[in-house]
Amino acid sequence: LYMWDETNWYKYDTAIKRYRYDTARNTWERDILYYVDEERLFGSERTTPTAIYKDPFERLWIGSLGNGFSMYNAKTERFTNYFPANSPLLSSHITHFGYEATEGLLLIGTPDGLNTLKIGRWVKPETSLEILKAYPNPFRPQLLQSVAIVNQPTDIMPRGKNICRIYDSSGALVADLEESYFSRFEWDGKNKADKDCASGVYFFVVTDEAGNSKKGKIVLIR
Repeated sequence: LYMWDETNWYKYDTAIKRYRYDTARNTWERDILYYVDEERLFGSERTTPTAIYKDPFERLWIGSLGNGFSMYNAKTERFTNYFPANSPLLSSHITHFGYEATEGLLLIGTPDGLNTLKIGRWVKPETSLEILKAYPNPFRPQLLQSVAIVNQPTDIMPRGKNICRIYDSSGALVADLEESYFSRFEWDGKNKADKDCASGVYFFVVTDEAGNSKKGKIVLIR
């Protein structure tokens, strides 16, 4: 798999994560190695790329001839793999990708039919702050990575920039959250210093771009 960043050519592979082309020597030089437990391009299977799509969130989706598809996140420089053994793909052969922006669906074409995968909304329908719910609640970080804060019944935050702040029982600000690709907020139980918060009751306040606010509470148990 070859990529160009307007400065250098890179080659991604299953054994070495990334090579960079050295124009002075006219050779491919090792640039980045895989970690021992890291997912590799196409799940380490040698295959042929057949489709590629760049989503609005700057992630690359790379389909293959015989082993499903890989998602490459340029921010983390990590691959995530999808194939029939770990997902409900109709076929290991990927022919096309598309994207439905309102529902946030990646459209995955195969010779046996169409699959979809939720990857995040780019276009939000009109909605307003209604009833905020947090789940799971109580939240146990040792069981799940995060607690989701959603706007019901639509499960979509309003258009524009929304902010969410977490406070402890004394009213002190614990964390500022950014809205996820899925039009919700997620909290991992950590404070602004990336330290684990103690067990207790925490309060969240979501404010939309117009200044409207709704609030709720989360019980954190460690």
